Amino acid sequence: MRVRIGLRGQDSETDYGEDFFIAFSTKPLGPRQQVKCHETIEEILSLSLVPTQLIIPHSLGGHDYDCRKFISHIRADKNNALSSLPILVILNHDDHEFNRLHQKVVYESPKGTGRHDLSNKWAPYSVMCSLCLLEPENAELTELRDEFKRVLIEELYFKKLILSLEEETEGDKSEYNLVSSFSKHRNKCLKNLPRKMLIVEDQLSDGWRNVYKRLFFNSNSSVELLFAESAEEAKNKLDQKKHADIGLVLLDVRLSAKERYGSEIPVKNLSGVKLAKEIRQKEGFQTVPIVATTASNKSWTLEELLECGVNEYWAKASPETANSLAAILRNTKSLCVKIEKCMSWSQKTGEWRKKLYAMAEKTRDALLLEKAESLQALLFQAFSPYSSKLAHGLQNNLAYITIYSCINEIGLWACNKHSVSDIKVQYDLKGLGDPVILRVKGKGDNKATWVIQNRNNEEREKYEEWRVLERILGIIQMTSGNKNFNPQLYSFKETRNRLAIIHGNDDPFVTPNKNYDVESKEIDDLVNWLEEIVDMLLYFQSQK
Repeated sequence: MRVRIGLRGQDSETDYGEDFFIAFSTKPLGPRQQVKCHETIEEILSLSLVPTQLIIPHSLGGHDYDCRKFISHIRADKNNALSSLPILVILNHDDHEFNRLHQKVVYESPKGTGRHDLSNKWAPYSVMCSLCLLEPENAELTELRDEFKRVLIEELYFKKLILSLEEETEGDKSEYNLVSSFSKHRNKCLKNLPRKMLIVEDQLSDGWRNVYKRLFFNSNSSVELLFAESAEEAKNKLDQKKHADIGLVLLDVRLSAKERYGSEIPVKNLSGVKLAKEIRQKEGFQTVPIVATTASNKSWTLEELLECGVNEYWAKASPETANSLAAILRNTKSLCVKIEKCMSWSQKTGEWRKKLYAMAEKTRDALLLEKAESLQALLFQAFSPYSSKLAHGLQNNLAYITIYSCINEIGLWACNKHSVSDIKVQYDLKGLGDPVILRVKGKGDNKATWVIQNRNNEEREKYEEWRVLERILGIIQMTSGNKNFNPQLYSFKETRNRLAIIHGNDDPFVTPNKNYDVESKEIDDLVNWLEEIVDMLLYFQSQK
């Protein structure tokens, strides 16, 4: 059976001795129509009888059509009966038969397409393939995957990869143990997602919007996804009060076509990198986890991301590396693992960092801000080659010492010191109504007497500010060398002195223990103790 392919209505009436006529599948492409090679081939394969010869035109006026490309699609098809058919090409209305049975098919990447665009075309399809392997009976996922396929398979470069993946799917199932691993880590990721997540991606039209919706939604998650296609749109969303609870940012590094094609642009000038820096400086978002998505895994790109405060990065699947089911599953799983790891660590340490930033903001204290930034640098889970070697116990110990060092700053902020005489020192505390004087008799003597004036010590329970007064008194006594300061504060100091990594341990009864690691609860108690001092003093001040 001889089958001719052409344009219906244009040359379908001309008889070239064919037994059957099939019209090219097309779609609009600007002012022209693009011939869809693979869909046309599927029409041929749907015939009840196997063709014995194909007749195709050499050119089509007003259409994006290349007969050599169409022949290459036929020769590359996995149906051997079709790929070996003789083809008659009609040249200028003169029959010219030539056999292309052995034509070499060249799988070149699409012209004018850079590595980043290849990844942005291939990666959404690869994620959908992973989800379809996870839920093979899900018709919606299958349809979305096939939508990506119909677009990609028109390029021979992608057709080869897609047909190879389909052969794997139909063949050996030995690699499917990766599916259960992907399922496990995806579920962990979904359970740790915040209530609201911002996704910054300039190529949402390539299918990323649908991909992320399907990847981050199931019965275990209720995350609200916000999308932005540019740095400006992302900043506008971050500026809105209703989005102050954004708990995770998924950030594409190159947010414009110029950046995707312009390899000469320094990494530090890429819009995604600059946006990450701005987020880190924005009040309320200094500690929000940021996961960068990029088509590049070059070391200099990753170093810049680390410097600007990105917590993790995910290299999008590229057709060069993610060209098997196993590689695709590993790549999609890696995104889930990185987000889960990032969010788990943030949930463990995020409150310490947030509260220290909040205290620095409330007190407007530059030294506290420096220490908040230092704590952030210490505790954000960087993706540097050494982060996996840094024991969490060591990080906790360093975090405790950093926060403990804020005690003095809180004390200096809370009160002003005035020398009244050689034996009397007055401390004026912020936010308290009538004067509160802390007086020491026998200046410089560790056994000095401390008095809170204008308060009856026997009726201290009546004064709601007594708790904060005791804490401030403890700080002043400690910094003045007195050993009888606040018991809770002494407990904090005792914990600090147990650590091997301290400076100036002056307590002969407490020796450093190289095997001692601070527990998270001990850091919680210290941060909350300091936070209450700041909040109570500010509250009393607001009531004046």
